[in-house]
Amino acid sequence: SRGVLVASGIDLEALQQRLAIDTTNIGAHTTDNQLSLLQQRTNALHRRIEQWVQVQTLYMPCVARLQTESPDAPNVPEEAVHHIKLFMPSAVANLGIACNVNLCHIEWKLHCAQAHDGLQELRQHLRLKRHLTGFKRDWIRGQRAHTRSQAVIDTVQLKVDGAATKYRTAWTALESLSVKLSKLTWEVEFPKLNDGMMEGQAGGEAETEGRRLVSVSWIWKQRHGAGEEELSEVMRVEWCKAWARANRWAEEVAMLLQEEMRHVITYFDWHTKWWDEHAVSRSDFAVTENEALVAYASRQANIWCSMRDHCLSLWSVVPDLLAWSTILCI
Repeated sequence: SRGVLVASGIDLEALQQRLAIDTTNIGAHTTDNQLSLLQQRTNALHRRIEQWVQVQTLYMPCVARLQTESPDAPNVPEEAVHHIKLFMPSAVANLGIACNVNLCHIEWKLHCAQAHDGLQELRQHLRLKRHLTGFKRDWIRGQRAHTRSQAVIDTVQLKVDGAATKYRTAWTALESLSVKLSKLTWEVEFPKLNDGMMEGQAGGEAETEGRRLVSVSWIWKQRHGAGEEELSEVMRVEWCKAWARANRWAEEVAMLLQEEMRHVITYFDWHTKWWDEHAVSRSDFAVTENEALVAYASRQANIWCSMRDHCLSLWSVVPDLLAWSTILCI
């Protein structure tokens, strides 16, 4: 049926992406057994694509011509099987070729579900990465333990990248189908996912230590794919972190900063008075030497006084800034 055809095509695309990632991550120390398993997966995927293309031409006759013209047809070498173009209805519509509308509707629904699954997996892996990163920072000591924990975090990062790729693939297909199906508001439900958006709730405290205005990424606000309890928990965590940052800012700026400024001015005043006290004549020196000592002490006192006045001039706007920041926080 049409639904089975499109669903199988989406599964094949996912297998191609997974195979491409595994092929890219082949290292210099890959064993023969690992290479053999990778080759078996490549051969199996190639056979599945050939069988699927034969069924696809029954529902989409235009694909036969595209497969013939494409340099990535199924008769390419096996090592490039993850580069074979499947020409899904979204890809055909993007080329401006007429395609069955029913197939486009089916693919639209399946890609919507795929996008929801990708977001759910992305949230889970980001939470896991945050937990592992915090555990490594607080409890792991020693080079050996750090190396092992970092290897685990890198594995989770690969899963994060895979989930992000899954969502972006679905988003690209939805973008192509939206024109043909006249879907105008679909980006409200499925915004575009950029690399900088995969932060926020799972970014960790270390990444937002110096930032005062931290916005929650939209992936933590989407209702679809996240239950009411999960969404509420995420927002509570973000609120607590924002409250802690506000309290830390109030302590650092409203208290510590002003106290440090007062200490600096007091130190400058003390040093100025100290040099003024030494700018007096001494009986154990000659007249010319006394004049030189007095001149040097007076010059040093003037330098410290100038530094104090300069700081007072620069810091004169601090009270107004603190008052404005307090109003904005309220």
